[in-house]
Amino acid sequence: MLGRSRLFMVGIGSAPNSYLMTRAAELGRGTFTHIGSVEQVEERMRSLFEKLESPVVTDLTATFSAAGADVSPVVLPDLYRGEPVALTAKAASLAGTLEVKGMIGDRPWVVTLPLANAAQGKGLSKLWARRKIADAEVARTLRKITPEEADQRILALALEHRLVTRLTSLVAVDQTPSRPAGAHLTRADIPLDLPAGWEFDKVFGGERPPVPGDRSGIPVERRADLRSSGGVGPPAGSHDDNHSSPRPPGEDWEGQVPPDTSMTPPSARTQPRQPAACAPTFKTECRRCDQR
Repeated sequence: MLGRSRLFMVGIGSAPNSYLMTRAAELGRGTFTHIGSVEQVEERMRSLFEKLESPVVTDLTATFSAAGADVSPVVLPDLYRGEPVALTAKAASLAGTLEVKGMIGDRPWVVTLPLANAAQGKGLSKLWARRKIADAEVARTLRKITPEEADQRILALALEHRLVTRLTSLVAVDQTPSRPAGAHLTRADIPLDLPAGWEFDKVFGGERPPVPGDRSGIPVERRADLRSSGGVGPPAGSHDDNHSSPRPPGEDWEGQVPPDTSMTPPSARTQPRQPAACAPTFKTECRRCDQR
């Protein structure tokens, strides 16, 4: 915590670390501003400065009259014009009141809300669970709890509310696979694009290496267009019933351009090709212990 100071985060570009900046701003009782392009800098920063000059309510606190309410976030940010403050809570029943206090300039401000008049809503439990998972991650980072305790909280919440976290995933189980019985699985490199506005040499410190055996002479951008419109054929060196000998690396396969893998990290390569059509069902599983 920063005492009377506030932390305001600003991210510029197509891919800032929004999660880090949002959580840092929450812990610093400030806000996070995302600016998508440099053309928006002047307008968005002017709005931010205007907001900083006129906070509506500062030093906010929320207290439930009924004991046992599990609230997140524990520390509320200040309230600024045009930007709401949201909190989630899990309580045994909608009884009692919620008292919200703060300061408007030098004057104290307080409002009491009866919980019995609360409107019904759907999906609120998932919002609360997501906030509690984020709180556990922050507590782990700040070493308020051990990594084992954080993992235990995250896993319990994710499995109960069926949420995707770093410990759980949604797994699709094919019920009607379209791949013919006995057909062999094929593998293909999966090219990954950089975020908009990023340049390869500035990110990785050098020019992108050429594609081995690429004799097409088609620019990278054109190859990407062809892949998106025409698809990717079998990998180089493979053959089908219409070809008795394998194709040399880099040669077109039935008019298609081989995939460009120069920007594909090793962890993202050689992923199994999925069936063309299926009717999947989803379940939440623990990645480490297969707990359902």
